[in-house]
Amino acid sequence: MRRKIKLISTFASLMLVFVIMAYSVWAAQSINVSITNSVTYTVEGEVYALISATTAAGDNTTIISGGDPLSVELLGNETEGSSTLDIGNVELDALSTMSGQTIIFSYIITIQNNAESGIDYDNLTVTFSTVPTTKVYESESYGITVAFGGTVVSPAATAVLAPGETLTMTVTFEGDARCSHDTTATTILNSAVSLVATLAD
Repeated sequence: MRRKIKLISTFASLMLVFVIMAYSVWAAQSINVSITNSVTYTVEGEVYALISATTAAGDNTTIISGGDPLSVELLGNETEGSSTLDIGNVELDALSTMSGQTIIFSYIITIQNNAESGIDYDNLTVTFSTVPTTKVYESESYGITVAFGGTVVSPAATAVLAPGETLTMTVTFEGDARCSHDTTATTILNSAVSLVATLAD
């Protein structure tokens, strides 16, 4: 009888270990998110500006690859044309997939007017003509928010920057870390901005 009880106890212990291990493996699984980011910019006039891109991740989010800071400086050489600041593909993983955990990723585009004060066209009109929108994968929705800031008085998608002033656009991707453990969510967060040298007030 004691042997039978001991056998049942051992079996129960083994089952408990198995359940804990299985749960740990499941909990360790995380959504893999692939995000492509680029900013196409157009130039009109003698534009002196610094365009920079940086990324940030939430406490529960790991950037597996990509997301290195980038920048390009415009020195007034190109009076008209377009180019792309290619942030590239960023791979994300969640550290924990427990209930209520999220995966969060942001990229921040900063435009700074580097024109010298006092020249005729020292102001810079910046317009983000294209911004990312919410994407839906299968039955799960991942929210995308866009916020503008910087040193301008009324931050918006369009602003006139005096020398030294900046306009920032922060794009934030947020989703449930428990969704789609066996699939990869892919989204494109490309944007476009126009830079126009304008007359000083």
